[in-house]
Amino acid sequence: MSLWGKIAELEREGKGCVVVTVVATEGSAPQALGAKMIVTADGKQFGTVGGGVVEFKAKMVALDIMQTLEPRIMTFELSSEAEEPIGMICGGKMTLFFEPIRMPETVVIFGAGHIGSRLCHLAKFAGFRVIVVDDRDEFANPKNLPDADQIIKMPFTDAIEKINFNDNLYIAIVSRAHTIDLEILKRCIKKKYKYIGMIGSRKKSAEIFKALKENGISDELIKNVHSPIGIPIGGQSPEEIAISIIAEMISVRNKKFELIMEG
Repeated sequence: MSLWGKIAELEREGKGCVVVTVVATEGSAPQALGAKMIVTADGKQFGTVGGGVVEFKAKMVALDIMQTLEPRIMTFELSSEAEEPIGMICGGKMTLFFEPIRMPETVVIFGAGHIGSRLCHLAKFAGFRVIVVDDRDEFANPKNLPDADQIIKMPFTDAIEKINFNDNLYIAIVSRAHTIDLEILKRCIKKKYKYIGMIGSRKKSAEIFKALKENGISDELIKNVHSPIGIPIGGQSPEEIAISIIAEMISVRNKKFELIMEG
């Protein structure tokens, strides 16, 4: 697989990376201009910018950049007489460009019924990568979910193990039953995410929050749950509810949620 193919694969999986490119060399250097290496958040690398100490240091820089997502250019002197020697004796210089590829923001929708299918369409339209989970053949299929990037057809609790939970993940729990919603929420609430919301009335939400507390879930975690899910616009139809949910997700994405609620 080419490096570009690997980047595309990482994007499909919802994983970010840093592309390291040799943009300048001087004297003797272990790689030519244009050589590339990909470093993922979990420390895996693909390709090479020369091997040895310089590649190890480049990998460490790339992992640091994964936290800031800010591009960087660095020059490494490959001489034992350099002001800051790095343990190589090539005698030249290498300049590397570190380009972070942002992890795509992903919406995971638990439930592919009337609301879930509408939400899938709107989330894709709004620029999210979309994963939909459901255990029913008649709902978990491309005909019902033509905009989904991934459809996971299996029991909800099993599907949770297939999800890459991270700081760019938005979770919408809109399944067909309160008991299912509770189980999904119990298993997701302690994981990483940017947004988590659950369908239901205030009464249902209160009952589920009470059940969470009885299962040892802290108030701090429960406060993260948007339930009733969505910005209150008074809608009742599946389309209107889906619009309210995606509007809330977009406001969180744009960091304007507090302003909207106060305004």
